Amino acid sequence: MFSPQNKKRFLFLILTYLIIEVVCSKNEKTESTSFVAPPESTIYKYWSFLDKRDYKNALKYFTFHRDEFYDSTLIYPIPDRIDSIKVDTIISVKFINKKTCEIYYRIKFYSYKDNCFKYFITGDKLVLTKSGWLIDEVLIQ
Repeated sequence: MFSPQNKKRFLFLILTYLIIEVVCSKNEKTESTSFVAPPESTIYKYWSFLDKRDYKNALKYFTFHRDEFYDSTLIYPIPDRIDSIKVDTIISVKFINKKTCEIYYRIKFYSYKDNCFKYFITGDKLVLTKSGWLIDEVLIQ
């Protein structure tokens, strides 16, 4: 079947293939698990839930949140006269360290009753957790 020289080549090829497989799969795992969405994405998601009046899901973007202890009084409801609300502009993102940042942004909301858009500026301190970036403290109320 195989000569001794061919057996050595065959074993060398198999070992080379296995080493390449292990290295490549290890790189794929580290690349896929190391990705974390930027802190701005937390702000956008949080406000999109507020726009839908889905306060339970909005609270999931805070560090203190636990599903089993949901309390609707922990969040200010959006007034009925506001028909839509969203993040208009990210003004600044300042990293305090690798796991903490402050983000300031402008909120745009619309009221059909008043027939106008209005804006306000706010900010939050976010921390990086196992779940991604979460709001730890509201900086401007």
